[in-house]
Amino acid sequence: MALPVMQEWIDAAKGEPDDIEELEPVNQGGRKLERDGDDIDGGRVTAIDLVAELDEGTLDIATEPADGFTVTVHGPRSEEFTITQRGREIVVRSPRGRSWLRGEEHQVEIRVPEGSDLTARTGSATLHARGRY
Repeated sequence: MALPVMQEWIDAAKGEPDDIEELEPVNQGGRKLERDGDDIDGGRVTAIDLVAELDEGTLDIATEPADGFTVTVHGPRSEEFTITQRGREIVVRSPRGRSWLRGEEHQVEIRVPEGSDLTARTGSATLHARGRY
């Protein structure tokens, strides 16, 4: 017999992800996305499940004593990064393909609430993760 909370998680996982496509332009050709906790899964969220993938460059992730999250991307293909959301899961992915061969490094800065879960995948990128996960 599944617990009700587990069933809610299973039902949410079956749904389609909500694509978050609009990254706001910032200085030096970069892009930025911010969401507060009320914008995640229809209610106040104090922790998220973050999956971040970067092939080349620097991935800087930190927790803060707040809700919501911020993603800032700088680099030649920053507009090609994808950010998707399904419930409290946020996935940040760098563009696939030619970046490794062309030396296209990106700087990705992500801020999430304390207590969030982190899964990071890197190619030759440098990972800095600070805070309480």
